[in-house]
Amino acid sequence: MKRDPLDMTISLLLNLNLLEPNEEYNINELKTLRNLDFHWNTILKYLKIFNLIKKYSPNFGLNDSKLTLNETIVSNRLNEKERLVIYLFNKNAINKENAIEIPKSLLFEGINESRNIIFGMSSSEKYYLTDIGLDIYRSIKQSLVDLIINEKPIKEIFPVDDSDTENEDTSEKMILNFGDININNTQNNFFILDFNNLIGKKEQAILRVDNYGKKRRN
Repeated sequence: MKRDPLDMTISLLLNLNLLEPNEEYNINELKTLRNLDFHWNTILKYLKIFNLIKKYSPNFGLNDSKLTLNETIVSNRLNEKERLVIYLFNKNAINKENAIEIPKSLLFEGINESRNIIFGMSSSEKYYLTDIGLDIYRSIKQSLVDLIINEKPIKEIFPVDDSDTENEDTSEKMILNFGDININNTQNNFFILDFNNLIGKKEQAILRVDNYGKKRRN
């Protein structure tokens, strides 16, 4: 008969907390503990799950079937634009037809500079993600994969800018201004290019340099 995962978790947690600290144990030793007659691979998988939860689980509260998310491992490492990108994606605002109003708490100074680049806006002043905004969301998600599955250091993937101040917007910094070409960088290895072509029409492009040095232009 298949054991209930919650019962198995409770049994393993009870026994682990009764072991002597600062000692090394192998899986076979754990199998001999009370109510831990699980398969060797099962115990190992649960220990790996515990380790992942300990390192990466968001801080949340659970009241019956209601989940309250208090803080995630990256929530304080995302800039204002990235937080709005995630909010719009989670609300399915991924095209003009699904544009939504955004809370005042997510509005930030300089948001107009990202309009029609990262964020689209309908005639009724509702927001949605552009193709570039969707690409930024995918990049953030891939960064989480690198963090959790590939175990890359969080400071390498989601760096915190020590020079950032409370009133300074550093999420999009000017790194080059050459004639009619402006290049801005965002976090997660994105570069946004604004340029005027020969007939004066403003164009935007996005260039991403990933962790392997490959370049992609959209």
